[in-house]
Amino acid sequence: VIENLTIEGDVSSSYGFVGGILGHGDYVDIVNCHNYANVTLTATAYKYYVGGIVGEVEDGSVENCSNYGTISGSQAEKIGGITGYNYYAVVSSCYNAGEVSRKQNVGGVIGHANGKVSDIYNTGTVTGTSGNVGGLVAYAAADIEKGYTIGQVNGGNAAFGTVSSYSASIADIYYLNTLSADSKAQAVSAAQLQELADTLNGDRQPVLWKTAAGTNDGYPI
Repeated sequence: VIENLTIEGDVSSSYGFVGGILGHGDYVDIVNCHNYANVTLTATAYKYYVGGIVGEVEDGSVENCSNYGTISGSQAEKIGGITGYNYYAVVSSCYNAGEVSRKQNVGGVIGHANGKVSDIYNTGTVTGTSGNVGGLVAYAAADIEKGYTIGQVNGGNAAFGTVSSYSASIADIYYLNTLSADSKAQAVSAAQLQELADTLNGDRQPVLWKTAAGTNDGYPI
């Protein structure tokens, strides 16, 4: 278990598998970790997996983590504010507030999701120059439920770049209706989004989502 870490400064690599907390992890649980560092892939040719928390995580989990740093790489493939690639790993109760940019498979929270994802949100700007680009997840091949995005997306869709028709299901995912239309999620107004905590919580106890005056522009956290 990797837990209770906060990272600041700068992290960079030209070899891929770059993360603010961890580059690559198998059967590892990352809990309550927060990245404020800028994470950069400096490669001049395609390299994979860049994330604010972890570049790639397999058969583990990422829970209650956040990213505030800028995550970038002009040749990065599978890049996300939390993780570039979750391969049969569970991602839950995580959010991205940093800028995430370039090249393809660029997601505000996850670049490529191949494990269950729940209770996520994005407020950061997401930019991609080609391929799948989404405010929450660039390529979804897993069950994803309960989340929202308000971050500007350049070169892609409000919430999802691509959702696999064979291995993914989407439920209770919302985006601010001033963003470009995304048929794979539900558009809501700012006022509706600010009242969304109860919908996202459902009947679960204890509740995971709440709103707080003066925090996150009144949107659920």
